Amino acid sequence: GTVTIRATKEGNKNYKAVALERSFAVKQASAAVTWPAPLPITYGTPLGTNQLKAVANLAGQFTYDPPAGAVVPAGFNTLGVTFTPLDALRYKSSTAQVLIEVTKAAQTITFDALADRTYGGAPFTLAATASSGLPVTFSLVSGPAVITRSTVTILGAGAVTVRASQPGDSNYHPAALVDRSFMIKKAALIVAAQDSTRSQASINSTPFTGASTGWVNNDAISAVFSAQVPSEKQDPHV
Repeated sequence: GTVTIRATKEGNKNYKAVALERSFAVKQASAAVTWPAPLPITYGTPLGTNQLKAVANLAGQFTYDPPAGAVVPAGFNTLGVTFTPLDALRYKSSTAQVLIEVTKAAQTITFDALADRTYGGAPFTLAATASSGLPVTFSLVSGPAVITRSTVTILGAGAVTVRASQPGDSNYHPAALVDRSFMIKKAALIVAAQDSTRSQASINSTPFTGASTGWVNNDAISAVFSAQVPSEKQDPHV
């Protein structure tokens, strides 16, 4: 506050009395705040007492920015504190800052086993999740199929291997790749010959006919129908 001092001198028969005032300001003292640099933490760790541990030489209240419970991004972050003394008349608020290193977090992919399929089956959707919550990308490692985003389209029979990946970002390391394999089984065809009666002499005079069903994807399937002439039975006693 402001302090005023008055000086007076009584007069006498030769001099008049005199008074003189002088004022000066008494500024508030600053509290001494110390804050040891915190150890590095991993992204996802909320700020707590291990990081927010400033101390002062007076009684008072600490207000942190970011506050306790906050999650700060990976990298070097500035933490700040404002200390408000209880004796606000004689002491003013003080501030302090420290740097904290936040390292990237690890992440994992959950990608369940894939069921076998049959050639001609409809496209199906892949599903996988990353512990980080970041999107998972799918790619074809090998096999008769194509992948468009998360949809698998079957092109033929055989073994297929699919890969799930998550490359990470500013807060997460890349996840370990996860591969899943499954078999595409061959489609079943049904071929039936049309009944026909022929004499043995004219058995191949005209083509035999029939029908096939079960083919898919507009595959060009052809069947050849022919007769099998049974061999004559022989008398075992001859």
